[in-house]
Amino acid sequence: MSNNNQGSKTMGWWGNHKPKNMSFKEWAKKNYSFENVDIKHVALDAALVNFTQGYIACSRTEKTTGKTYVYVKVLFIKWINNPLGNIMVKEIDETMVPRYYKCPERILNLLSPADEISEYPDIQKHINEWRAAAKKYIANCKRWKKVQVGNVVTFEHGFSFAGENLTTFRLSNKKRLHFEPLENSIYDIVHIRKDSIVNSNFSVQ
Repeated sequence: MSNNNQGSKTMGWWGNHKPKNMSFKEWAKKNYSFENVDIKHVALDAALVNFTQGYIACSRTEKTTGKTYVYVKVLFIKWINNPLGNIMVKEIDETMVPRYYKCPERILNLLSPADEISEYPDIQKHINEWRAAAKKYIANCKRWKKVQVGNVVTFEHGFSFAGENLTTFRLSNKKRLHFEPLENSIYDIVHIRKDSIVNSNFSVQ
């Protein structure tokens, strides 16, 4: 990112400061909007997820051609206690298929089609792969909200518990994410993490 607001860099990470009274969206617009003789770059919207992930919809205009497109930057975020700055950021864009997929739907809806971002099929493929994973995460979150205590949930690949691979469960406590295995098991109740649930293919009865 070519930006005069950028702070110090360390091994791919750069440091900055976000005041407590400044929202993450305001911080992103301040640090990811810039203009030079060749490019106008504007942060249109941003979201902070779980305090460790940032998603920024960025508009990039090439002044010589007038070409404009909107893409997403994904930020890995660490919070630190330092008088010179309280946030460390490592950024990657969707062309590199980041391993974080919790991008809000409102930001995905702002993005340009992959073929408007790059003319190269391999890069288009990477963009579409990441967006598909992000959309799957959103869809599974919506499906999970509808699951009720007593429903039977079957996971395509299952989960391993002390060597047991279990796929089918009855939800017994949604708040605590407790499940009753419906296959032969030494366990009466197991806990499955929310991220593991929504990152899996599952069916509900």
